[in-house]
Order: sequence, then structure tokens, then C-alpha cells
Amino acid sequence: SKQQAIEAIAAANEQTPEGSRYKAVFEQKYKQLFEECVRTHGDLPAKFETLTSVGANGSVEDMKVYYFGATAMCLYEKLHTFQEKKEMPFPPPPHGPFWIRLDVDGTQFAADVAKQPL
Repeated sequence: SKQQAIEAIAAANEQTPEGSRYKAVFEQKYKQLFEECVRTHGDLPAKFETLTSVGANGSVEDMKVYYFGATAMCLYEKLHTFQEKKEMPFPPPPHGPFWIRLDVDGTQFAADVAKQPL
């Protein structure tokens, strides 16, 4: 399937030292977006998979969010808006387009958020 093909590319990207470093930076930014959506929608999803293609300059080229729920839809819409406005919400990846898989665990994110001072 197309999803499996993208997952394979994302897995290969993560195997490289620069790819794994980039994923850590990307994840921080993605978590911020997720937290904003949790605050506005109050819906804390269980674990779900996301795939994001980041352009050479940090733009959103494509995104997949495999979950149906208010928070996940909010996340998808935020990414889609970045894409439409040609904004660059992420730092430039090692090369573009760069697929990243992030398995978002709502409960884990909530624990992280609770630890942070507001």
C-alpha cells in the first residue's frame, strides 16, 4: 500500500544519524501543535500514527494522520494550513522531501504537558 511505502521511506530516513537528530527536533515542534489542539478540543486520543513530508526549507509537503477525532483533525488542519500558505513551521530537514513517521501517544503527551509549567 501507499502507506507502507511511505513508512519504509520514513524508517530509512530515521536510520541515518542526521535523520534521527532531525526527528527529535521535528517531534518537539509537532508536540506543540498537538498540545494546542488538545487544549482547544479537549479530546485526548490514544496512540495514532502520523506521517509528514517536510520540504527542503521546512515546509509541509504532505501529511497523513491516521486517526479520526477532534484533536487529530485539528492537527491535520494546522498542517494543511501551513501547506496552503506555504509556511515553514519546521526546521529544514537533512534533504527534502523528507518523510517522518511519528506515533503520537495522547496519554504520553498529556503526561509531558502536565510536567511543564504553564
